[in-house]
Amino acid sequence: MTRTLDELVHEDIWDSRDAIERIAELEGMNDPEGIGSAPDNGDGHMDPEDYSELLAWRQFMDTCYLPEDWEYGETFIADSYFKEYAQEFAEQIGAISSDYQWPLSHIDWDAAADALKQDYTEYELAGHTFRARS
Repeated sequence: MTRTLDELVHEDIWDSRDAIERIAELEGMNDPEGIGSAPDNGDGHMDPEDYSELLAWRQFMDTCYLPEDWEYGETFIADSYFKEYAQEFAEQIGAISSDYQWPLSHIDWDAAADALKQDYTEYELAGHTFRARS
């Protein structure tokens, strides 16, 4: 079973392919042949909670869906995690070493993260803010 919307919005980082997989699972729950893998509410219709989740995903996709990005994996970073993400990103691209001694230990990471946010678009999903590369 895929991770639900509620599970994904509590992740620091998640990928659009997780959303694609979950949407496909939800859409399969209410198909006319009854092929869907998850149980319905007993009358052949989708459970109201699952239906609400599907609507939330569709609304989110209406605001940020780009097929070429989503298909290959668009990364969404929780706004609450963005400072840590900025530090990890700086290390990955070789801007800093992993050895956090002076002067690296005195970098204003809040300011660095704010500067990096300019290259990312802000999105809302289920009351949580995420950023994806613009």
